[in-house]
Amino acid sequence: MSARFNRTAALILIGATAAFMVPASPAIAQESEIIVRGLPEGSKMEVVSLGGLNLRYISDLNKLNERVGRAVRNVCDFEPRDNMSESYQNCASAAWAGARPQMHRAYLLANRLAVR
Repeated sequence: MSARFNRTAALILIGATAAFMVPASPAIAQESEIIVRGLPEGSKMEVVSLGGLNLRYISDLNKLNERVGRAVRNVCDFEPRDNMSESYQNCASAAWAGARPQMHRAYLLANRLAVR
């Protein structure tokens, strides 16, 4: 009887643990990329991959900044003569403002996972 109870309790515990793990998986997967959007809203979008980066290292944080910077220039149609234009500056500011919180979350997640 005791073994049967322990087996049942173990199955319930495994099921409960699995129920908590499934919702966490997509959250981790979503942090593997950063979405950079241009102006006007919905006009252009670029996905920046975090693949190959370990955000616990400053060199990889710099690489991420470079990747996002390239994406911002792409979605805002950067031309060397435009870098001071008001429309480019507005677009770049909005694109960076949308990307920074995602970058911060990815950094926090990388450090949280490293502590485990």
